[in-house]
Amino acid sequence: MNKLLLWWELMPLAMVANAQKYDWETWLLGIMRSGIQGGATSIASISVVSVFAPSTFNLQAGLDKTLTAFGIIFLLHGVIGMAVFLQTHGAPELVTTKYTETQTTMTAEKDGVAGTAHISTVETTTTKPVPKDAP
Repeated sequence: MNKLLLWWELMPLAMVANAQKYDWETWLLGIMRSGIQGGATSIASISVVSVFAPSTFNLQAGLDKTLTAFGIIFLLHGVIGMAVFLQTHGAPELVTTKYTETQTTMTAEKDGVAGTAHISTVETTTTKPVPKDAP
């Protein structure tokens, strides 16, 4: 018996099909990289803090405070780095894949027989959306 699919049953299928058209891997990798890069600046920040308050933030008696401050600064700088990335790359880019097939004839002979090989190549191009303020 055929069942009539309702719009709320079809919507998840359409969402998945639409999401596969975008370059999520590169976009998520960019978010992760910007977070790590932003967090890496905490090394310089904690160095400055330890210069101004060496009795509190040091690697001996104040190690727990130093590591706590380092972790907080790492998280804050990481969030700022991710926010900057998301400001410039709000959404992943569309990806268009083109398939081309070429035919190559081999010139070498093996056991007196020449062969023909079919080589399939995949070419991936990224399509960037046009900004709204473009002419």
